[in-house]
Amino acid sequence: MIPTQSRARGAVLSGAAALAATLAAAPAAAQVAPRLEWEALGELQMDATVASTDDAAELTDVYTTLEGGAVLHLTDWARLAGHVTFEPVLDPTNDRFFGDEGLYLDELFVEVDALGASFRGGKIHPDFGFAWDLAPGIYGTDFAEDYEVAEQIGFGASVPLAGFPGGEAVLTGSLFFADTTVLSESLITNRGRTRLSDGGAGNTESLESFAVALTGGAGEGTSWSLGLRRLAAGRGDPNDEWGFVAGVLHEAPLTDEITGVLTGEGAFFSNAGGGVDDARYLTVGGGLVRGDWGVSLTYALRDVDRAPVDHLGTVSVDYALSEAASVSAAYRLGREGGETSHTIGLLLTTEFGGEI
Repeated sequence: MIPTQSRARGAVLSGAAALAATLAAAPAAAQVAPRLEWEALGELQMDATVASTDDAAELTDVYTTLEGGAVLHLTDWARLAGHVTFEPVLDPTNDRFFGDEGLYLDELFVEVDALGASFRGGKIHPDFGFAWDLAPGIYGTDFAEDYEVAEQIGFGASVPLAGFPGGEAVLTGSLFFADTTVLSESLITNRGRTRLSDGGAGNTESLESFAVALTGGAGEGTSWSLGLRRLAAGRGDPNDEWGFVAGVLHEAPLTDEITGVLTGEGAFFSNAGGGVDDARYLTVGGGLVRGDWGVSLTYALRDVDRAPVDHLGTVSVDYALSEAASVSAAYRLGREGGETSHTIGLLLTTEFGGEI
């Protein structure tokens, strides 16, 4: 499986399809080798916060996101995989047009199939939850991105499990720590190197953190995911973080022309970020697709001890220009840190790939 995340974030149906696809991810089916498989994503996006109770937040940000993933199949049981991203690596402080963009390598690992399982090692993306990538709409992923586990050095394994209601399930486990190598920096605009002295949960330079995920199906059109993780306390952190996540995605035809999609994910973290506060997250969304058109609604909640409860509501409208390109428009209403903001977003996405 190419190590790229779900694409065309404005597309209502991308989430259910992508999560269901993980059921076939381990081990990979035998294929002719040597062979190079690749795919790429291009996005042009504008985020315009048109009104906010915090005047400094009223700005327009126009930027690109370019991503590329490739898998070199060395044999029918061994492969080398990598993924690179070009995007803004710093937060905007004023109106910004194609600024602060950097190129970095977020995955690079060797993967082998053996004993009915798939094993990988290198710079990996441990499985934990899906709403950070698959919640519908341009902004539906915003809160869940807080608990994405990315750019880790470690090892992982995926094992298919038969006999679950609805069909096969996949059990995935990973041991890891935050990348503190030169690969944690970025080119063009340097986001800085992660160092052990920075602290933070999971930043230990030793294999003390882990994540376990179980993904499966529950009948046609339904996928579910459960996850447990421990991020070991970094330098200066008082506690290890423990987290649990559970989510479900369902899509079904409502009429001959309209398909409905529902998604929901909740997550709980004890000693979030290695601190002393607990955190709770909820992301729920729904959408309708008719032909090339789609519309979705998403609500998200973030509740961290000793902080105001954050709320996010967003509506997106999507149109498929072709099988490989789409355009989306969205409205975002956020209540974060006690401040209220109104944002309009536009997104043009194209993706393509091939093999040689």
